[in-house]
This record gives sequence, structure tokens and C-alpha cells, in this order.
Amino acid sequence: MRTGVIVLVVTICSLWVRELGPLNAIIGGMQVVSYIGVLPGVCGLFLLDRTSIIWRAAMLGLIVFAVVACIVAFFEYLEPHARACSKLFVVMAQLSA
Repeated sequence: MRTGVIVLVVTICSLWVRELGPLNAIIGGMQVVSYIGVLPGVCGLFLLDRTSIIWRAAMLGLIVFAVVACIVAFFEYLEPHARACSKLFVVMAQLSA
């Protein structure tokens, strides 16, 4: 039953959503943060048993740099698409009313 509802909702949404660029940007940014920044940084901090201050600073720098780069990329890519997304939400709200 749940699977059928999910498939129905996705099918209905696909009738109006024609461009998946912003969604791909969000997912790609999340993958970059997790796979390139946060996971290696956390592993380096807690699993490698290195206690020097330089090592810890480097791992924290890696995490912070990845998060900041992701946030900047989101704003750089999604800003031009914000108007298109807001128009889509307005149209969907009008259709549901």
C-alpha cells in the first residue's frame, strides 16, 4: 500500500517538474561534504590514534572547508534557480486549492 502511494505521488509530481538540476546540485553537494570532508575528517580525528595538534587542526580544517565549500556551492548554483522553484511552488499551490 505504501509503495503504491509513493509511486502515485512521484508520478503526479513528475507531470509538473521538468528540471532536476537544483535537486542534483543539492545531492551532489551533500555527497561532497560527507565523502570528501566529514567522513575522512572524523575518521582521521577518532580512528587513527594521532594526537598531535597539527593533525587535529588539519582534520578539523578539512571538515570546515568541505562544509563551507558546500554552502557556497549551494548558493552559487541555486540562486538563479530560486525564482523558477518559487514559481513552481505557486503553481502547485494554485492547483491544489
